[in-house]
Amino acid sequence: MFSQSILYIGLAQSLFAVFVLVTKKRVTISDRIMIACLLTFSLKFVMFLLHTEYGEFFDLEISMGLIPLTFGPYVYLYTTYLVDRKTQFNFRDLLHFIPFFLSTFAYYGFFKDEVNFSDVTYFQNDRFLGVRVIYGLVFFTSIVTYIALTFIKLREFRKGLVEHFSYLSRQLKLIWLNFIPSLFGMLFLVYFITGGINAFSYRKVIDTVTLSHIGLTIIAFAISYFGVRQPSLFKPVHVKEENPNHSPSNETAIQNNGEVKNETKVAEENTVKLETEIKNGTEVNKETEAKENVKESQDGEEKKESRPRFTEKRAQELIIKLNKHMEDEKPYLNAELTLYDLASQINLSKNELTDLLNIHIGKNFFSYVNDFRLRAVIRRLETPDYDHYTIIAIAYDCGFNSKSTFNNLFKHFTGLTPSEYKKSKHTEVRKEV
Repeated sequence: MFSQSILYIGLAQSLFAVFVLVTKKRVTISDRIMIACLLTFSLKFVMFLLHTEYGEFFDLEISMGLIPLTFGPYVYLYTTYLVDRKTQFNFRDLLHFIPFFLSTFAYYGFFKDEVNFSDVTYFQNDRFLGVRVIYGLVFFTSIVTYIALTFIKLREFRKGLVEHFSYLSRQLKLIWLNFIPSLFGMLFLVYFITGGINAFSYRKVIDTVTLSHIGLTIIAFAISYFGVRQPSLFKPVHVKEENPNHSPSNETAIQNNGEVKNETKVAEENTVKLETEIKNGTEVNKETEAKENVKESQDGEEKKESRPRFTEKRAQELIIKLNKHMEDEKPYLNAELTLYDLASQINLSKNELTDLLNIHIGKNFFSYVNDFRLRAVIRRLETPDYDHYTIIAIAYDCGFNSKSTFNNLFKHFTGLTPSEYKKSKHTEVRKEV
């Protein structure tokens, strides 16, 4: 009775989470992957409920052994499409489900009604022992591999944040996303251990089926919870696309012909129409330039290495322009300043600004912007007019939005904590007096 109650709770919660997702204003590809995962949970619950009522008509093995092969790929693909902000599904990603498709085909083609995945009889010495062992290895490998790939994907994503954002936060880092693969891993570890106990005991020491249902129900609740409390769970962190009016070809045209006047219109489907007129009357071919921009984004880092974006002279001109813009306009005071924001302000693409910072200045975007914020804080700490402000108030006013980030950067920048620095400066002033 308890097990059946868990099935109903899990089914209801999975369908509720699906409802939360499908009623969003904007359903992303990652949302659709999570919807498919939750519907798979629901199918698993439904099959167990039907088996309870009409056991002889429903094959329980697909729910016990085959459907769980999809869980690892679901978690990995959800994470991948979320952090990469992909807008179209790549059907090649269905290859991740090959173990499920092959196992299902093999079961229904050769072993139906002859092989079962009950842990009590798993190591029973019969002619299908090898089949069960192979399946168990495939299942274990799938779970471990995809959980590992998910954490690797998250680590790579977080490493790249400093190239796009001037601030870091738990929400931006998608710290909450650690919870889902961690929960999957923990629950399946418990399932393998308890299943192993039953398998080697050849009897039902622990009810692993109910344990599995409880685990999936917890995951469904977790997804629903984050969907309500953490809107970013169902909303990719947004990094705007680079300004399409700038490419190496544009940079050459600017150097040879003087100023360029750009007008850009971005359509809702993220398509871009380019209109560029050179001062001397020469018009850049739009179609050719658009193809060059697409090729540039596909080539990525290889193209950067093969052909520098700027000559040294041009890079120095842009550095002067960038530094002057930072000093005069103080964009760093915006606590949520992004690479795209700053690139747009100085009329560069985000790739061009990234190269300028990384290659010619020797800093990533995060370090570059926060250096200006730190210097602004230091100037105020050294100014008596700001003595009645708290240090953290000054930090927030200079563009920081995290006390811990500010303290860590300040200590690294000056070798002192903010309070130690302020105290030392006041001591120096008293000595001078």
